[in-house]
Amino acid sequence: MNLARLTAAALTAALATGLTTDPAALAARAPGSGPELIGNVWTSRWFSPDRDGVQDDLRVQVVLFRDADVSVVVRRGATRSVVRRAHLGDLTADTVRRWRWDGRNDAGRAVRDGSYTLTVVATRTTGTRTTRDRTVTDVGLRRAYTENRTAKKASTFQLSRNTLHPSTPGLVDRIYVAAINPRFVRVAPNPAARQLQGAAWYVADADGHRVRTWPETRDASPRAWDGTDASGEPVPAGSYTVVMVKQDNYGNRKRLRRPVTVSAEPMVARPWSVTIPADTAMLEHDARSGRDGWTTCPPKPSPRMAGGITVLSQSAAAAYYGTRCDDAQGRFNLTTPFAMDPVDQVSITATGGAVPSASAEGIRLVSYPVTEASSAPGVARTTLGPFNPLAVWWHDPDRTRVEWAVSSRDLTTTEYDVASFDVEVVHYAPQS
Repeated sequence: MNLARLTAAALTAALATGLTTDPAALAARAPGSGPELIGNVWTSRWFSPDRDGVQDDLRVQVVLFRDADVSVVVRRGATRSVVRRAHLGDLTADTVRRWRWDGRNDAGRAVRDGSYTLTVVATRTTGTRTTRDRTVTDVGLRRAYTENRTAKKASTFQLSRNTLHPSTPGLVDRIYVAAINPRFVRVAPNPAARQLQGAAWYVADADGHRVRTWPETRDASPRAWDGTDASGEPVPAGSYTVVMVKQDNYGNRKRLRRPVTVSAEPMVARPWSVTIPADTAMLEHDARSGRDGWTTCPPKPSPRMAGGITVLSQSAAAAYYGTRCDDAQGRFNLTTPFAMDPVDQVSITATGGAVPSASAEGIRLVSYPVTEASSAPGVARTTLGPFNPLAVWWHDPDRTRVEWAVSSRDLTTTEYDVASFDVEVVHYAPQS
């Protein structure tokens, strides 16, 4: 990055304000490309002068290459009529001058929502010669919440369950809160650093008092509530509300609410298990190529076990399928007869046996989210779990699919037979 045309003093001063964080933006206008008076003008792009403490005014920052007299003019976007003028006075080079517009015109009255243009004009008189330099920036003002144009649909959120049972024995019960399509922009200090943000959540009691708060986050990872307040103490049984606070480009906020009940009734564990042939549970039976260009080769049918599969090493899989195998992995799943909950516990056991040539290497069972358990050498059973099937809820709308994988990344030239999978689920449900 070439900053030679921007003086070190101007760069240091601009960065010190805390408004501009991208040196490239400061170097965008350089001497030699025009009148050479204005070094950089930075403005926020959207604001909402509603006095809620969030993006209440438009921030402007000016850095000059040379001493000049500076003024700011705000015009309405459609009519180009002037709504606000401000004289910043004589400014010296290499210093930072900041100005804020509160969304009012020269008469002190609030302007209408809409698009505006902000023009910074620098004037310098040397002898009989007058030089003018100017920059124009489009800005937006809106006091009412609006969905961001980058969102494909309105942002909302969902709960894994609307009733919490903290008194369930042997279980720390939790409900999970997750944003759906959390694509709304929160303006960062520099336009080049804008980032897609998530939302902030909190839980309020029947009187509206907040008992638990989660900070704003940039990702869509679910947040869990176990029925405790900010100090970790259990809240009384009763009615509560989970609130999601989202923010648009302009800084306006909107609250979405979901009712939650904290029950004094415990849930009971309802075990369920099934044995499924490995070949029946396998999702793919042919080599497949993904978007990343990698080719994954699954296990082959077992010649020794009816309904079983033979896990191949990467080299053996490539020879069997006659293609390059970047990974030798089989994916498996089954459907449960009930909707699973993120607090349910799942255990998967692969039953089979190593072929006579098996060495100390083994297979790996992998769940989603990734949790691994390796088989011991020469052992016919290897178990994965229990693990939290939060991804089942997050990726499966019906919450009835359990998915896992068998990876042979520890195999070199050996094979490993799997006849079937024993899947055990401890499902928690209300007594009633």
